[in-house]
Amino acid sequence: MSNLVKFLRVSLLCCGAVVFTAGAFPARLLAQAEGEPPRLRRSTQIEDGGPLGVGRQMPVLQFETITGQQRDTQTLLKDRKGLVYVMTSTGCPLSIKYGARLAAIEKQFTATARFVYVNTVRAESQDDMRRQIREYGFRGDYAPDRERKIIQALGARTTTEVFVIDAARTLIYRGAVDDQYGIGLALNEPRHAFLIDALAALKNGTTPSIDATFPPGCLLDVPQRDEPPQGGITYHGRVARILQENCLDCHRLGGAAPFPLNSYSALLGRLSMIDAVVSSKIMPPWHGDVPPTGESSVWANQRAMSEADRRDLLAWLRSSRPLGRPEDAPVRHAVTNTWDIGRPDVILSTVRLDLPETGPMQHERLIVATNFKEDQWAEAIEFRQDSHEAIHHALIWLLPPGATLPATDALPANLELLGAYSPGDYVIRYESRTARKIPAGSLLLIDLYARPMDLVIQTRLRVGMRFAREAPTHAVRSLVVAADRLEIPAGAANEEATLAATLTDAARVLALMPYLRARGVGVSIDLTQPSQQTQRMLDAKAYDYRWQIRYRLKEPLALEAGTRIDLTGKYDNSVENLNNPDATVAARTGVEADEEALMLALEVVEPVASEMGE
Repeated sequence: MSNLVKFLRVSLLCCGAVVFTAGAFPARLLAQAEGEPPRLRRSTQIEDGGPLGVGRQMPVLQFETITGQQRDTQTLLKDRKGLVYVMTSTGCPLSIKYGARLAAIEKQFTATARFVYVNTVRAESQDDMRRQIREYGFRGDYAPDRERKIIQALGARTTTEVFVIDAARTLIYRGAVDDQYGIGLALNEPRHAFLIDALAALKNGTTPSIDATFPPGCLLDVPQRDEPPQGGITYHGRVARILQENCLDCHRLGGAAPFPLNSYSALLGRLSMIDAVVSSKIMPPWHGDVPPTGESSVWANQRAMSEADRRDLLAWLRSSRPLGRPEDAPVRHAVTNTWDIGRPDVILSTVRLDLPETGPMQHERLIVATNFKEDQWAEAIEFRQDSHEAIHHALIWLLPPGATLPATDALPANLELLGAYSPGDYVIRYESRTARKIPAGSLLLIDLYARPMDLVIQTRLRVGMRFAREAPTHAVRSLVVAADRLEIPAGAANEEATLAATLTDAARVLALMPYLRARGVGVSIDLTQPSQQTQRMLDAKAYDYRWQIRYRLKEPLALEAGTRIDLTGKYDNSVENLNNPDATVAARTGVEADEEALMLALEVVEPVASEMGE
């Protein structure tokens, strides 16, 4: 099958337009209508502290800790130079990333300031909070702010915001811990340690050089409006169905997302963030274009929310949020907190990967033996990781007996891609009597990309397979083409690379997966069959390498021999791309996390002999 695709060329097409510009947000306190959620901002931005209350005396706050103790601001300040209120959440991905770091900062400045961790997400249980305290080693008081008194007094905006108050209860800093993480963004390390700088100033009796920033995190809920939504939309009658259709594949117990959304109570404390990511179309994650209203998508797994669903969900979120009648609720889909494919016939696992506390994203190439004594046919495959957020993504290759190990510094495009893992796409199911052949004695070669989590942790990737019970009539194989030379100039904000390939034989395409890395911001796929005009198969204008999406067609696409495939990747190697590992150097082709890629995997399906294993 390796001769089915012939590599033609790779070329760079340059242009000078800037596709995204980031800068300091206007220094002012955002005014908003009652019940309207704050605007989502994806990255840390320096602000003017004056309009945000910096320099003012904060009120004396009284609260009860998770252990039932009564606390107040004045008492906590008695033997310290200051106090830090830390907004947190057990389920927000950014709160998770900053948990261990906050505990380390608290320990570093234990003689200078007390820390109070404030959780206002009503959907998070006290067991969740106690687990968070144990996991990260928080020493300070932990306050479940169920009545929202603390966050309303402070004017807190997100689950990662911190407030540094001196001994006179003067607010000297509010905002982000540092600027390493954002919504879908991550630097290799912080450029500005805002909280540490503020605490150092508190310790030395000076003023922080930066007194306010916007802290990207999960938006804290605003009060609901009194008016019901138009059209009689209720949670049970409409919203639960929208969430079930669009969100629960990941946001459920045992799913890839860090918290479930399968009940009304699970939404509480997360409603503003849901509003923000749905209105900005960050969620559900989908790179591909969305067909016009009234037209169906060619993709069987299209996740983009329809405009009708988006409109109704946002209308409900921005209203009095009526529950409606429980008898109108949809029948709940059967879910499991184990394997989505059901009980696997085999579970293969990488060795446990030791991640350092800090540093850039790590790449490891791992080999896993299948130990299959005879050929197996997999009708369903699932990839799972041990630790949420640690493994960013992984490529899983099939190395049959006799195959040559690929070069260590390049993507193994001479092998078949079995599949890819990312938090939103990790299950492969084939149609009845269709399966993937795993030859006896095969190995799995896994390119795994993992990000340090401020804790010394171990993580691993597991591969579960369910084998076909009947002899398959159709076999799935993958064809991979990848650029072997690619260079994105340092600082280039809008760069393109095109990879062209031609089919030497006819093929029926079942699914396809483009692959770029941190600098990739867009990708398109064009098909030109000898007897037809060029057809744009995929136009993903907002590519995000967090989501390695396998685009599965509703019906296999028949391509003639001689069909030309053009894969175009768009890259941003400037400082404006906050995923960029280093904007000062040219990005070249390679397998490491700070290198780039332009690759396309085509899954093709073809008839097989009737007997199992042939």
